[in-house]
Amino acid sequence: MEGTPQIPKKELTKRMRDANRLVYTSGLTQLGMEFYGAFIFNMNSIFLTDVALFSPAFAAVVDVGRTIFRAVLSPVIGIAMDKSIYEKRRKYGLWINLSGFLLALSYAIMYFIPTFAVPGEMWVKVAIVLLSVAAAVFNQVSTVASGAFFPAITKDPTKRALASSARTFGKELGKAISGAIYPLMLTAFTISMGTEAMAYFLVALIFSFGLFIANWFAAWDIDKVCSPTKEDRQKPPPKIPLSKMLNQMATNKPMLLLTIVSVFVIMRNMLAGGMTPYYYKYVSPDFNLFAVYNTVTRVCALSAIVLTPLLVKILGTKQTGIISAIGTGLSQMLLWAFNGQVAFIALSGSANVFINIFTCVLVTLFARTADYGHWKYGIKSDGVNMAVYQMSIQLAIICSSIVRGWLLTSVGFEANAPATPELAAGIINCLAFVGVISCAGALVLCFVDLGDKRMKQIDDEMALREAKEAETAAITSPTKENN
Repeated sequence: MEGTPQIPKKELTKRMRDANRLVYTSGLTQLGMEFYGAFIFNMNSIFLTDVALFSPAFAAVVDVGRTIFRAVLSPVIGIAMDKSIYEKRRKYGLWINLSGFLLALSYAIMYFIPTFAVPGEMWVKVAIVLLSVAAAVFNQVSTVASGAFFPAITKDPTKRALASSARTFGKELGKAISGAIYPLMLTAFTISMGTEAMAYFLVALIFSFGLFIANWFAAWDIDKVCSPTKEDRQKPPPKIPLSKMLNQMATNKPMLLLTIVSVFVIMRNMLAGGMTPYYYKYVSPDFNLFAVYNTVTRVCALSAIVLTPLLVKILGTKQTGIISAIGTGLSQMLLWAFNGQVAFIALSGSANVFINIFTCVLVTLFARTADYGHWKYGIKSDGVNMAVYQMSIQLAIICSSIVRGWLLTSVGFEANAPATPELAAGIINCLAFVGVISCAGALVLCFVDLGDKRMKQIDDEMALREAKEAETAAITSPTKENN
């Protein structure tokens, strides 16, 4: 845009260097959370039933309740974080370290209770439920904080795609390391300590240490790059009225549309993942192929990390998101025509490539809603906007749980009933149907006005606005001194 001020070469070099550092730091935050979170996510339900002696129904209520609570809590955390960062000069790193510590402490106490108390007693159940709720709060604070700094990394589309790919890589690596070692640790500690409850407690402590290490390094880097400068600290911090933040949440059209897109496409991911075990139990004659499926789809998911920055550079960010959402849906819907064992693995692998490309793009687009909000409303709400992204994930989990139950019921599923051709056809139809949900997300994404050209226009206008404000401040300052 004509009249756009030029950034000094020294400042430009520093911004590029800081962006490169935070690209990899964004992956480190996800590695730590998934290294610890994969163990908690996979084993907490069986801990509630087998160690704490909750009934399966009550354990399910606890899990669903925590998910709903996290969804409702997300925007509240984002508002509190934004106000504290910009009004009280707090740092993102403080939130990441403190919430990670309190999260690990909550689970450590929860897993320790059955080692000295009688499982099944009322006070034990109440204590575990309360600690589960506390852990949900700290988990969501940590998740929002690790995403809130993302818009500050860079506004370059390719760099943001690289940063979101680093996040995905960190998540996949954390899951892989966690999944490889926690079953061995649980078995070894259960045998050596003679009690399963103590095994959970010791493994949680070890995994907490891994979370602390990752969070400490990430927080140090984030604070170094994203914290206010000495000059900024001397200025009175801008006041952000709550009403203005709520208005931004309620009227930020791109963010609201992206939330719908996110729920649709992530629902596909959850439904496909949740329905696949039923395919290998009731449709495929060889359950051992499930291991092949898991290996192929994980490799395909990792390939998206390399493809995303390349596609964004060639096609553009929004276009890459639309194509990947459609590709996910088509791969899934082709199961109506091709559902043999090899075809199922191949199409599932293809869907995993596309869905992971979309996930990388989605983080970038939500970061753009923060840039858009800053341009339109004059306030920085990085925490709020990235919290809404986290809320959309929780909403997708809730919706997919409901839809999965409805789909299975609609095809006449009965637990452990003999496989029939009708049931097999019904499960295949369910897996193919979820592709329609992904395509619906692609359709809504077409109306999200956050393409690369649009964002370049917004960035140029913001640069001009900041230059005029600096010029006005420079003129006003000598006048005040003379007076």
